[in-house]
Amino acid sequence: MKLLPWDYFFVSFDKFNFPDLFDPLWMGSGILLIVLIVGAIFRFDFIVILVILVSGLFTMAYARFRRFPPLFEAYEHQLARQRYLARARSARPEATIRTKRPTGRRGGKRR
Repeated sequence: MKLLPWDYFFVSFDKFNFPDLFDPLWMGSGILLIVLIVGAIFRFDFIVILVILVSGLFTMAYARFRRFPPLFEAYEHQLARQRYLARARSARPEATIRTKRPTGRRGGKRR
């Protein structure tokens, strides 16, 4: 994430800006559009529409509350570790500076 979370609302939705979401979202939307058109053409009973609605809501609730929270938590731990290591690295600036080799014999020459 390079922007603040709410700034992504104002970024164009394309494969470059959202590479992990773009393909699954347009494929899922296409499938749902086909199901909706077929449902309108064949005039399914209301119970079929309710089954589709309930199964869709169940899938959304499962993804939101069961499937993805462990992944979000693992990602938060990874980010926290990266922040800690970056802070620890920059706490001692001399640790990032290479030291000079001692002058004298370099060990490669024999007498």
